[in-house]
Amino acid sequence: MDNGDGDSPSRRQAEIAHRRGRNLYNIDQFERAFACFSKAAAVDPSFLTARLGKANCLVMLGRAEQGLTLADEVISLQPDDSFAHVTRAIALTALHRRDEALAAYRQAAALAPQDPVVFFNLACFRGLEGNEEECRQALTRALELKPDAYTKAVADPAFAAYHQRPWFQNLITHLHTPVTRSAKK
Repeated sequence: MDNGDGDSPSRRQAEIAHRRGRNLYNIDQFERAFACFSKAAAVDPSFLTARLGKANCLVMLGRAEQGLTLADEVISLQPDDSFAHVTRAIALTALHRRDEALAAYRQAAALAPQDPVVFFNLACFRGLEGNEEECRQALTRALELKPDAYTKAVADPAFAAYHQRPWFQNLITHLHTPVTRSAKK
């Protein structure tokens, strides 16, 4: 995804700052995460994932237009970066530009058909939009790719409206039940 030498001292320093930023982001410390992602991007400008971290923080800090600009910059440099398209979709959603957000999610899914995060995000978006069928399809795909994410699906408010639906119950029950295989003789 990123350009540059992954073994250079600047890349290692950038990766450390990026890891800190990701950890802070995951506990909703968006200002501090933004500072870490900014450091990572400054130390190694070719580390595009750090720019996307900054973009996601900007969205969470209510500066979605700036986040969208950063995501678009990364897409202009790496048009096949699915994470950049997901980041773009998140920013567009925050800006209430739903049709463009859906197109960005679909582009990410086309670029990364094996990435459960892309499909989980698409499922959340469609679930919150009330498109049950596309939500079901995307969530099913996400959980096929990463079955242990079912606990996240149960907890995510994007799927609350579907918790009692048979398809949701079947999907979660199927994933939660261990599969046993009989030995062939």
